[in-house]
Amino acid sequence: MPSDTIDSPGNYSDDRRAKPHTRAPGNRNSHDAVKNRSPICGLKSQKQGLHEDDNRRDVASRMDRSRRHVLTAATLAFALPWASVARAESIGKADWVHVIKSIRQLQLFRAGHVLKTYAIALGSHPDGTKLRLGDGRTPEGVYSIDGRLANSAYHRALHISYPDPADIARARAEGANPGGAIFIHGLPANFGRVDLTSFPRDWTNGCISVGNIAIEEIWDAVDDGTPVEIQA
Repeated sequence: MPSDTIDSPGNYSDDRRAKPHTRAPGNRNSHDAVKNRSPICGLKSQKQGLHEDDNRRDVASRMDRSRRHVLTAATLAFALPWASVARAESIGKADWVHVIKSIRQLQLFRAGHVLKTYAIALGSHPDGTKLRLGDGRTPEGVYSIDGRLANSAYHRALHISYPDPADIARARAEGANPGGAIFIHGLPANFGRVDLTSFPRDWTNGCISVGNIAIEEIWDAVDDGTPVEIQA
């Protein structure tokens, strides 16, 4: 299983066997934080407490289902009118990323003006903010880009700084693990140079998916430290 796989298409909300994990206090190097993130969006890496012996078969089964879903979706993308072939364009630097879950859009802003808008797909349970590990939800709140993966299984990936202290405190109050490994990322290699003008379904485990050309543009436009507002 690739070490930088972020999330996978389908509805995987039952991660009850993963043990709770609490982030260590203090700031960490963003590169170290990102490289130790989960191989599946919303799950933790082995270093973060995922017990491989207990979960190997479960994760392998999920990845097998993921590949089947991806191939089906790739076929649809090439065949249906919501797919378009384009080239990445230079749009300059953005100073704010605004995600609007209700209309499935990601907007890049500079100085209060929209630079460009992209179609997105969300977690498989898109309503409401993320509360715990494995709930299939995309967080809501104001975060920042705190790292990136250039060679992700989903083309490129920008890590979002979830969970923040408020997220951790809310999860602890419920006796839950807040989860993590939330990224803005592209699509699997099967999709090639094709972007979707709208997604036929929400398919991630909590990440925000855009097209492969879109993630290249966002990657170039957004520096580490750029705020990301995720709105219901």
